[in-house]
Amino acid sequence: QVCCRSDRTRCSKRWTRARPELRRSDDKTVKIWKEYLPCNTEGVVTPSNESVWKCVCTLTGYHGRTIYDVCWCHQTDLIATACGDDAIRIFKEAENSDPNQPIFDLVETVHCAHSQDVNAIQWNPTLSGVLASASDDGSVKIWNFKG
Repeated sequence: QVCCRSDRTRCSKRWTRARPELRRSDDKTVKIWKEYLPCNTEGVVTPSNESVWKCVCTLTGYHGRTIYDVCWCHQTDLIATACGDDAIRIFKEAENSDPNQPIFDLVETVHCAHSQDVNAIQWNPTLSGVLASASDDGSVKIWNFKG
């Protein structure tokens, strides 16, 4: 399992099957956390034989305002962020990235995705690359991103 968070965290999301938990915050970062189980092959110490979470990546410098939501796509492994600058950003893990120190590239920015803050995003659980976004402008939009 992997998890993401940042300082002054507002929300978190968790996935199983060795997938990230993503956390975003007012500090304009997304942190990706990974769960390490006892006796892991990476050599991460797990006190009291219990799993531990370790921040393995921070997405910083991409957002000019607060990140309101973050979501990971189970089909494409894309990460989407919803931001107070009215934009949606899509990140993809770099090829040959180390799972214990992953690198994510910004692959798409939709400027003016809405006319006001983008507050929520959610990938479709069955249709690959389909993303819904909701905004303070009162609208919900459907997007199609290719991984």
